[in-house]
Amino acid sequence: MEQSLVLLEKLAVKLGTTADMLWKVLVKQAFIDGVLVLSFILVVFLADIILLCNAAKLIKRIEDSRNGDGWKSVAFIGCVVLAALTIFAFILCFVVPTNFLNPEYWALDKILSSLKLSK
Repeated sequence: MEQSLVLLEKLAVKLGTTADMLWKVLVKQAFIDGVLVLSFILVVFLADIILLCNAAKLIKRIEDSRNGDGWKSVAFIGCVVLAALTIFAFILCFVVPTNFLNPEYWALDKILSSLKLSK
C-alpha cells in the first residue's frame, strides 16, 4: 500500500494536482464508469431479446425477398457481432459490481495501470 501512495503522488505531480484531489476524482469516476458499462450491458441484452423475439419474422422475410442470399450473409454477420457483444457484456457483469461496491479498488487499479503504461 505504501508503494501505491508513492505512485499516486508521482502521478499527481505529473498532472499538476494534489494526490487527494486526484483520488476524489477517480473515486467519483468509478460510479460514472459503472453506469456507462451497465448501460452498455442493458443495451446489448435488450438487442438480444428483440432479436430473439423477432427471429422467426426476420427469417421469413429474408427467405421471401428476391435477394435472399445477400441478406442471409448480412444477417449472419450481424448475429456473430451481436453474439460477440453478448459474451463481452456477460463478462462485464462480473466486473461492474466493483465500480459500485468498491470504488476505491477501481481507482487504485486505474492508477496502477496508468503508471505501468507510462513506464
